[in-house]
Amino acid sequence: MKVVKSPIILQKEKELKTLQKKQKKILTQVKRFRTTLENMQNDITNIQRKTSSGIFMELLDVKKRKDEVIELLKQAQKSKKLSRADRREAKEMLKEIEELDLLGGMEMPFSWEELEDKINNPKIKTDEFDRSRVQDMFKGFRVELEKDEEKNIRKLYVQLANRFHPDKAKTETERATYHDVMQKIVAAKDRGDYALLQSIEKEYTNSTLGMPVEANEASVVIDILDEQIAKVRLETQQLERQLDRLKQEVANLKASELGAILKQEREAQRWGGMTTDDAVEDVADLTKQLTSLRDELTYLLEHGEFRAEYLEEIKAEAAMMKEAFSFDFDLFDDEDEEEDEDDERFNKEYKYEEKTGKFYTPDYTKQELAQLNISEYDDPFEASFENDDFHIDPSMLPPDILELQQKLASGKMTQEELIKEMQNLLKKRFGG
Repeated sequence: MKVVKSPIILQKEKELKTLQKKQKKILTQVKRFRTTLENMQNDITNIQRKTSSGIFMELLDVKKRKDEVIELLKQAQKSKKLSRADRREAKEMLKEIEELDLLGGMEMPFSWEELEDKINNPKIKTDEFDRSRVQDMFKGFRVELEKDEEKNIRKLYVQLANRFHPDKAKTETERATYHDVMQKIVAAKDRGDYALLQSIEKEYTNSTLGMPVEANEASVVIDILDEQIAKVRLETQQLERQLDRLKQEVANLKASELGAILKQEREAQRWGGMTTDDAVEDVADLTKQLTSLRDELTYLLEHGEFRAEYLEEIKAEAAMMKEAFSFDFDLFDDEDEEEDEDDERFNKEYKYEEKTGKFYTPDYTKQELAQLNISEYDDPFEASFENDDFHIDPSMLPPDILELQQKLASGKMTQEELIKEMQNLLKKRFGG
């Protein structure tokens, strides 16, 4: 026997479905903005980690090599084993090395000694320190929860914590599952992530919005529907507020210095600019160059001359530089020929009047030019606005525009009508 639902029940079921549809849409947006925020934070964290553990560690090595090279060059200036020319060269090189800016104009927030202490500090190398540092880095961009929002999150957290506390597990397998779920619950609570708590509730507690089988009486059905509507409405409100917070946190991070660094890194990756990895590699290359120079200077001070292999390397590098910066000007011969042909064709089509310094085209008689309201000596490639008239070579105009100009010249069309027609032609031609 088919049960006929009352209009009230049908109305409430419709309201419930509408709310569920709205909630699903908002939940999708929450997940999208949460993912965006997490990706931004992860990328910034990776950049910071590469900068601190990569660039700064390499810079410390560069600083040590630089100091070693400077000391050797100072010795070279006084060495009696070297010629006067070599000592003079050492003096010039010392000046260049001393002026070498290892930071590229950046200001380091601590001294070289402090940097070495930080890198050698064992606490910095632990995962726990890394996590706490990341949390502190993004703490300033968090949007605080309102009291009632925090209350609702804590209420759901307590319900789930009571349900999934590991001490309530009956088997070791269940204890392991509860432990994993509890970690998710705590993390969601700490982040104020109502959506994640809600998904845990639905995933593990089989919380459904279905109708109990025994709910046959209309009054019972209506009460259940009202309860479900209230629950979905509250959840939706919580999700809306979380969405607003996520949007604001994303905006805050984008507008910060960290956001600017991330934007620069992503643009560099997209368009082939200098990325953090490139910077690390460049600093590493500089370390190698200074190390090589240190070794050669050490050999020079001991033997009074550079190694033959080192001199050959310098000659090879010089040859490569010369080849890299030399151009075969024959490559441009074809372009020059094309330009000559264009000039020859132009001189055939247009005549130059020395007195006025303008060009005119012999293809039109004076009478035709007058009808088109174009001066005989107007430059066909430059528009002039003499007497508020726009002049251009008629041979360069499309037929439909030329027709409009002829109508204007003959008095069959006013200036205002011409403008309107031109606008219509542009819309047809380019759309919009």
